[in-house]
Amino acid sequence: MNQPPLMFSIHVWEVDADHDSLLAVALPEWDIIAVAAAPFDDSVSPRARYEHWIETAASSIMAAQPDGPVHLLGWSLGGRLGYVVATRLEQLGRTVAFFGVIDAASEWPSLRPSSLPWLARMLRAERTAGVRWKLIRRGPLSRILWRSKWALSVVVPRRRRAQLLKERPNGEIARYLNPSIVANMRVAALIVLVESTIPVTVYATAASVAYYAKPDLWWSTIVGEHCRVMPISGNHVSLFDEEHRETLLGAIKATLPAVDPLGG
Repeated sequence: MNQPPLMFSIHVWEVDADHDSLLAVALPEWDIIAVAAAPFDDSVSPRARYEHWIETAASSIMAAQPDGPVHLLGWSLGGRLGYVVATRLEQLGRTVAFFGVIDAASEWPSLRPSSLPWLARMLRAERTAGVRWKLIRRGPLSRILWRSKWALSVVVPRRRRAQLLKERPNGEIARYLNPSIVANMRVAALIVLVESTIPVTVYATAASVAYYAKPDLWWSTIVGEHCRVMPISGNHVSLFDEEHRETLLGAIKATLPAVDPLGG
């Protein structure tokens, strides 16, 4: 019997596999392979962790699929990480035939010097004052606010930190007190996306389109005409919930490359 084609699912956190089971049910002709993010290790610098993970992810994908076109899918931060992996695979001589991004923006202006040219480019591309202000407010200014809140959270007594995390494990305070989340946020700040011709399909919620003020969530800035957009329902958190998942899974099925049916 022919082997099903592989779809590599790029994860954000150490354990983030619930949506893979949904993908496996919706895409029975594909074999969903999880590529999990590196586990939290406070003895390693964020840059070392990030660079090691990219190389490990690319190597594991090539080991699982030694030849043929590669298919990748990433949700949230996994979308940006997946794109870096995709560009690394192409540097190593592999062809990325499909890269799906689930509700994740591409390069988004931050405080690092390497991001400022992107901010300038985005501002030049937009003539609307409201969009320009949104780029600044939700780019560099939001990073300043995040860093300020993180700095303030450091002074919270350890006993109080544990209590807050227990009471509201998914609340905003967890973003600043949970060392694993903070570590991943620091890794996210290191990601730099380079221009390429990798085909990118963006599955975007209306909430994210409104937030980022761009239907393609700025991916055409990276890949130009090689970007296509599929609207999906829900928001960034709820898109895999029961009332929205069919829209997402249907959009993914409609845009995947055709594969040979399993047979003898």
